[in-house]
Amino acid sequence: MSRSGLSRGVEAGLVVSVSRVLPDEPSATAAIHAMRTWFSATWVDSTPLSAPLLTNYRQIFEHKDNLKAPAPTEDDVASTDTGRGALSTKDLHRLRVCRYFWIDAGNITKNRGPNLPGNQLMMKRLSRVFFGFGSTAVPENTHIGDVEICFNGGQGAPFSLTYSDNKMDKLVLPIPGAGGPPAYDNEYLLFERTRPGVFKFSIGTKATKAQWFKRSAAIEGAFRMSSGREWGVF
Repeated sequence: MSRSGLSRGVEAGLVVSVSRVLPDEPSATAAIHAMRTWFSATWVDSTPLSAPLLTNYRQIFEHKDNLKAPAPTEDDVASTDTGRGALSTKDLHRLRVCRYFWIDAGNITKNRGPNLPGNQLMMKRLSRVFFGFGSTAVPENTHIGDVEICFNGGQGAPFSLTYSDNKMDKLVLPIPGAGGPPAYDNEYLLFERTRPGVFKFSIGTKATKAQWFKRSAAIEGAFRMSSGREWGVF
C-alpha cells in the first residue's frame, strides 16, 4: 500500500487494458484471470469499515509507540538536508503521521505595515511535510502550495505556504482582526489536521503549550529552533 493508503485512508486503483493481435497469448489471459480471482477472494474476506473499527484503528495509529517510530512507506523520501539542526528522516516520518502541530510564533514580521500586526508565520524548514507536502528541496521563494485553515471554527480558506529566502517555511495566516485573532506575536499556535489539506487552527495558553510539549516529547517530536522558539508534533 502507498503512503496515502496507510496514513490517510485514500488509495488509487489502476485499470490495465491489454490489447493483442489474435491469437491471444495464453499466459496474459491466465495472469488476468488469476488476478481477478485473487481480488474477488480478498474482497469477500475483507471486513467492512464500521465506526468501532475506525475508532480502534485510530487508537492504534495514534498510540505514542506508533507516532514515535512510524513505519516508513514506499513514498517516503529520505531527508537530504545535512545542515546543522536539520530534521532527520525519522523526524519527517513523525511530521507525516501526527495529527497536531504546535509552535511558539515568536515575533511576527510586520509584513502588513509598521503599525499593523503581521500574519506570516516562519517555521522550521520542511515543516511543510506536516501540511501534506513533500520533503524535496525547492529553490528559495518557491510557492509550495495552499493550505485550508479555519480559525476557531470559522469559515475555512486557502492560505499560502512558501519556502522563503531566509530558508524557512513561511505560512500565511488569517488576517489579524479579520478572520484571525488580534495578533500572533508570542502566541502558542496549534494546527489540527481534520482531513488532507484542511486544518483547524487555534491559540493556546502557556499551560496548554506545556501539555503539547509533553505529548511531543513522549514521541521524540519536540524541537527547538536556533532562535529558541519551540515547536512540535503529536
